[in-house]
Amino acid sequence: MRNHRRASALLVVPLLYFMIANQVVAEEQAVSKEQALPQNIQDALELNAQSLSPIAVSWTQQIHPERPAAEFGSTFQLPRSKNAYFAREQHRVAWQDGKIYRWFEVAQTDADGDLWSSQSEFSSDGEIVYGGSPGTKSGSDTVIKLLRKDALATLLKEKPGKQYFDNEYFDAVGLRLPRHVEEMHSPRAISTILRLLEDGGELASVEDVQMDGHKVTRVRVVAENSEKRIVNDANVEKAERYLKSSGSDEAGIQTYRDSVEQIRKLPSERVYDFYLDPKLDFAVRRREELYEPDTLLLRCDCDEFEQLRDRNVWLPRVCSTAFYAIQTMPGRIETTPIISRRIDVSEIGLDSLPAEQFALNYTDVGTLVADGTLPEAQQVDGGVIHYVVPASPDELDGVIERARSQAEFSQGWRSGRGKRSLMPLMSLNLVALGLVAGFVLWRWRKKQQR
Repeated sequence: MRNHRRASALLVVPLLYFMIANQVVAEEQAVSKEQALPQNIQDALELNAQSLSPIAVSWTQQIHPERPAAEFGSTFQLPRSKNAYFAREQHRVAWQDGKIYRWFEVAQTDADGDLWSSQSEFSSDGEIVYGGSPGTKSGSDTVIKLLRKDALATLLKEKPGKQYFDNEYFDAVGLRLPRHVEEMHSPRAISTILRLLEDGGELASVEDVQMDGHKVTRVRVVAENSEKRIVNDANVEKAERYLKSSGSDEAGIQTYRDSVEQIRKLPSERVYDFYLDPKLDFAVRRREELYEPDTLLLRCDCDEFEQLRDRNVWLPRVCSTAFYAIQTMPGRIETTPIISRRIDVSEIGLDSLPAEQFALNYTDVGTLVADGTLPEAQQVDGGVIHYVVPASPDELDGVIERARSQAEFSQGWRSGRGKRSLMPLMSLNLVALGLVAGFVLWRWRKKQQR
């Protein structure tokens, strides 16, 4: 009898473990099923992103103060002068077959009433990453033109996390285009929701709600607070040394230290709410970011939607964002907006784009070029070879060849194989470039101070 009881007990224990294990698995499967993104939404988000190419969107954007002007620069610190921060900007982003292009211009009037503008553009054609300034203008005078070219393969080895592209409009509508070098290496457009989930975010809820008379589906994702992670991963001492070498005083360095400490105190997670309109194939009508439980950081509302020609994609013409916190003052979150930003789309082009759109090529006389795609570039400091576009196009090949030879000889001299007689010439070239850069910097600072 005793042996029978013992045998029964031995059978009951494994059976009990089996029942508990099954119950745990069943609960996990139920939770997983409950948290899964509905298939119709998943399909719509994927199709919307895949159907973007080709596209070129042009828009204007401007940040507006939502507090008295006197509070900016005193109560609320800005990353640059008021004139520059609140200036009207023009933008254009093109996307086609994994290639991306971005152009923007900032224009403002200085204290003398002169119009001052600065243009910048970036592109990637899948092999080369370009960055340039087509012209910084003061009145009718063009101050300088710059162009840099880097091999994408080289950047992938040396600076995989470097960011080149900001796409405020596409961010507002919940679509992610390549930003960093790694993303340009494997380029794709993707829904911001799906990207957050890919990166480890957790789908917290999916529910139907009413928003301004529209029945929408709110998708909530809880993800890592990337702002805090970036600071935690940063080399603060190295950053301080850079600030000091760049001319920052102790007060400026202390401001940086204070910002780092404030960011480190922020929550480790951020909540992302997306309000999708099923009548618009789940286009994003509203996007919010907050800290749990209900500390709102920003709210972006999109309006005036239109369907793209021959595509089942809807995009808005207007996006307005209210910011309850600003990056220059981490940790300070207001209950009413500090600033707002309005985006107005002027054109949405859907025709195929020429290859030249994604390969920058400045031919104007006097343009300063820094070329990292030339074979000798990897052997010199900075990884680029500098030259200036000559007056005659027929002379350009010779100018580039001389720059390559000089770079090669310079490398040989540093390794003890060159002749010291070229050092004065090299020094003069560096001085000349320094003078040009110094002049541009002086003009820029003068405008900012005004």
